[in-house]
Amino acid sequence: MTPTEETTRTSTSITNPGKLESASHIWRALRHRNFRLFFGGQSISLICTWMTRIATAWLVYRLTGSAMLLGTVSFAGQIPTFLFAPFAGVWIDRLNRRQVLV
Repeated sequence: MTPTEETTRTSTSITNPGKLESASHIWRALRHRNFRLFFGGQSISLICTWMTRIATAWLVYRLTGSAMLLGTVSFAGQIPTFLFAPFAGVWIDRLNRRQVLV
């Protein structure tokens, strides 16, 4: 590529970025192996959590046929989050972020 073509391409991408070029910064973190491992592990964990919740709800509904019990079980699964999240948030904010993430 000649210097003129490079200058033209650079100035064009700055003044009129395409969708692909403007969204490329979103995936920049995936260049790092550790982040890819973290991201993949979190994705698998989240998908498995969803599968467990769906399977539990399905089992409760199949065994009982009661929408009331289905709602009760679904709500009971959220109770720990409702109770502990505010306290955990305050506690985590007081700790060193680097140590929490590592």
